[in-house]
Amino acid sequence: MSPVVVSLKFRATTRRKSIEVDYMKLKGLCRHPDFLVKNSSYDFSLPSAFIRYLDIFVNWIDNGVYKPRDNWSQGTLPSLYCWLLGERLMCESFQDAAMMNMYFHYYEALDPNTPHLMKSGTLITGYALRVALKHSTERDSLFRQFLYDMAMVRRPEAEWVAQAIDHPGWANEKKRHMGIVAPIEAYLNSNHMTQGKRYPIRLALPVSSENPM
Repeated sequence: MSPVVVSLKFRATTRRKSIEVDYMKLKGLCRHPDFLVKNSSYDFSLPSAFIRYLDIFVNWIDNGVYKPRDNWSQGTLPSLYCWLLGERLMCESFQDAAMMNMYFHYYEALDPNTPHLMKSGTLITGYALRVALKHSTERDSLFRQFLYDMAMVRRPEAEWVAQAIDHPGWANEKKRHMGIVAPIEAYLNSNHMTQGKRYPIRLALPVSSENPM
């Protein structure tokens, strides 16, 4: 049976873009309520910076492959924006693919115990932290928690990270921070789906009354 192709139309301040995807795959992978009813097209508003990464989403829907085609050494952050796009469309497994990519580049590739990966790693930037605060949902955000945990671990290395992470918008993540970057499983939606309800997710890291942070 031929796939039923539908159009997702995204409007930004300075740009517009439409993408076409298989409706049954879209409905099966994304839980946005608009997708419960099949229409020929769906309209969404997005920040302009998100538009350039829509092709990554199309490739993931069509082929089941998350391929960011990024250049981390030049500061581009496609997986950061892809996680946020997944939040807008309620596509948890797309978010998880983006999170695994971020976890590798932000954390594993910077681990001194894996020196052969050092050149591929990327430090958290003030830009990434500002994007997270501006565009992510505040409540129970695995994305925010990961960036906060990562920034706190690297905090002594950069004054601007210390200043950015002291922003009051990080209050919830500050409560949950355990002084470490947790294993990748702690930041994946797939490990926070209970009783058939996948969204919104709940954090695995508990609030610690003993942690002064």
